[in-house]
Amino acid sequence: MRIVELPSSNKALHIRETPKELPINRYADFQKYLIQVAGLGSDWASVEQHFSRFFRLQAGAFYEDATREAYNMYQNFHLMINKIDIESVAFGCLIESITHYKKGSKNPEDATVEKIADYSEQGLIDLTRRLGAYGLTKEMVSQIVSDVKKKSIEA
Repeated sequence: MRIVELPSSNKALHIRETPKELPINRYADFQKYLIQVAGLGSDWASVEQHFSRFFRLQAGAFYEDATREAYNMYQNFHLMINKIDIESVAFGCLIESITHYKKGSKNPEDATVEKIADYSEQGLIDLTRRLGAYGLTKEMVSQIVSDVKKKSIEA
């Protein structure tokens, strides 16, 4: 278990350090979201990649592949418009609990622990939005997910 302090709040996240530590259903969801990150993306750079592939496929008369790429681009836009970052949703699968410290204290006796119970896709989206309000950044999410993926490959 890894503890990640959210610097601009009185919160700490308790996360699994490898996907193999996850319950099997969360492991499968984590993997699903990573595949979506790799194939769809949810940012402007991904949209640019989809456009580029779409036009190359269309110019080469690979119409079925171009249609699939257009659908992936549509999904990418859908995620962006709905403010859903799939990598953050994958990150949510790793979170076990949130420690809420009393203001000005890091003493465990002055804290409450919120065990995460809702790992549905909407539950994870809501969780990551709430964590963003607590100070979780995209950089933190990307670094932790990258670390977890590396540990998964090494094992």
